Amino acid sequence: MTDTMHKQNGPNIPSSKLVDNFYLVWIVIFYINILLGAYGAYASQPGLLFSWSGLMLLGLLGLVCAVYHTVYIAPFHRDDFVWPLSLQRASIYFTVQTILLGVLLTYNISFIGLGFALAGQIFSAMRPRYWLLPFLVIMVLIAFALGLYDEMLQGDWVPLLSFASTASIFLLLAIFIGLLYRQREQLTNLVDELRRAKTDLEHYATQAEEVAVLRERNRLAREMHDSIGHALVVINVKLEVAQRLYARDTERGHVELEATRELVRETMRDVRHSLADLRAPLFDQQHLQEALVRVGEEIRLRSSLDITCVIVDDLPSPPAEVSAALWRIACEALINVERHAAAASATLSLEQQNGAWVLQVIDDGSGIKPDDVVRPGHYGIVGMRERVEALGGHLRIAACASGGTLVEATVPIDESS
Repeated sequence: MTDTMHKQNGPNIPSSKLVDNFYLVWIVIFYINILLGAYGAYASQPGLLFSWSGLMLLGLLGLVCAVYHTVYIAPFHRDDFVWPLSLQRASIYFTVQTILLGVLLTYNISFIGLGFALAGQIFSAMRPRYWLLPFLVIMVLIAFALGLYDEMLQGDWVPLLSFASTASIFLLLAIFIGLLYRQREQLTNLVDELRRAKTDLEHYATQAEEVAVLRERNRLAREMHDSIGHALVVINVKLEVAQRLYARDTERGHVELEATRELVRETMRDVRHSLADLRAPLFDQQHLQEALVRVGEEIRLRSSLDITCVIVDDLPSPPAEVSAALWRIACEALINVERHAAAASATLSLEQQNGAWVLQVIDDGSGIKPDDVVRPGHYGIVGMRERVEALGGHLRIAACASGGTLVEATVPIDESS
């Protein structure tokens, strides 16, 4: 089998050295049987070589080789190669070769080996449901050549039954090898599909990460526009008002200027928060439990928020994609508590419940309003919900009965992972 064969569209021929070598061995077997048959014919009849019958024998052998190369070998080197052969092509090939075999067997029974070689080609060139008929025809020809039917007519059934048993074993062995080959082919195709799926998943994961980065940049841009941009406009207006008031009422000018200073301080806090977001480390495939404790500690150190992490020590780590999503949700929820909840403390917990990973962030702040939950893009809720729903889970955000807000992300555990 040549490299050309590997480029074709036949779905049933996996590319491998084993198949290549088997292909070459089968060609050698075919020609060895032709040579043995020709040698047997000419050796048993020395005068055959110099007779018209001998020349006809050479012509028949040449025709067998020509049909073999034209119909059986040539398709391997064509651009539209498909294997096994089509039913029409295979039928033409084996009909012609069987007729030629019958004629050759009239010369000498040494061509029996060629009959078995043709039988072997049936198993490789045709689909299994078409094997039986051409195989039986070839076996019948061989049985006739061996004189088994004459012995049967004389009452001796043993040689014919022995031959039928041998042919059945040959057929069963071919079926067994065919089944093994097709199983190997299916496994090879499955491995190729898994490799392609792995490549696609890696590509999609990279795209998802890029989309997540772009979404985060857009969120920060909107937030800075809404908070810092608005604050700068207000500061500019207040400075103009203070400048006018100083000309008429110095006391009111001082009050307006002090209010402007307070607004500047609030804006600076917002800028620091945004910079903290930009400096936040990405999830680096460490254990999720350690990452959650670390982000809680970072927020506690940069703010007055008291954060408690409640995580079971022997809790197994979720898969990488689940860990990354839960970590991002925890970061978003804690940042929202830090900025908007006016809370003194928050609790971050992770556990397994009813076949799912459950992440909770609970604060003791002012509580979220129902309108805030449904407002598109507010406080990064859309991003959190998209992350958890992409994993088949759901996000719940609600006000606590005792005050504060509950953010709960639930992701089902994939038992197959």
